[in-house]
Amino acid sequence: MVVKENYLISTSTMGLKEALHPEYETIIYDQKGTYYSKKKAVDLLNEACILKDGADYSGKVKAIRTVLEYTKKTPLIISLQESIYTFPTKSPDHFDCRWVFPQHIYKYDDKNGKNRVIFNNGEQFDINCSPYTFRKQWYRSSHCIIYYSKPSKIQIVVKE
Repeated sequence: MVVKENYLISTSTMGLKEALHPEYETIIYDQKGTYYSKKKAVDLLNEACILKDGADYSGKVKAIRTVLEYTKKTPLIISLQESIYTFPTKSPDHFDCRWVFPQHIYKYDDKNGKNRVIFNNGEQFDINCSPYTFRKQWYRSSHCIIYYSKPSKIQIVVKE
C-alpha cells in the first residue's frame, strides 16, 4: 500500500474510489500506480480544481449545470488547459461515489455480472452503477469535452 499525503490530480489520474479502510478515505488509480489518501475524493477534486484553474469544485459544477443543464451527477472539468475531466458514478454526496476520468477509458465491460472499466494501460476499475448510468455519465462527460473544446464563437471583424 502506497500512501500519498499530497497527491494532486493530474492527466495521469484514471479513477478515484472509496477506501474501505479505517485510516484512508480514497484509493487513487493513476497510470504510475495505485495510491491511498486520507482525503475524501471530493476534497482531492476541489484542491485540483483550485490549483489548476483557480475555481473551486462547486463553482465548476454550477457552471456546467447552468450551461449544459446536467443537474444530477454532473461531470467535472478539473482543468481546461490540461484537458482533465471526470464524472461520478453516483451522487458525489454518496459514500461510494466513484470518479472516472474518461480520457483513460479503453472500454467498458459488463459481462458476468461485473461492471468495470478497463483503462488504456489494462488496469481494471470496478463500477458500482448500472450499465445505463455508466454510459449516460460517459456521454455527458464527452459532451462537456466537446462543448468546452470547441473554438471560441468570437469573431474578429476587420474594417478596411
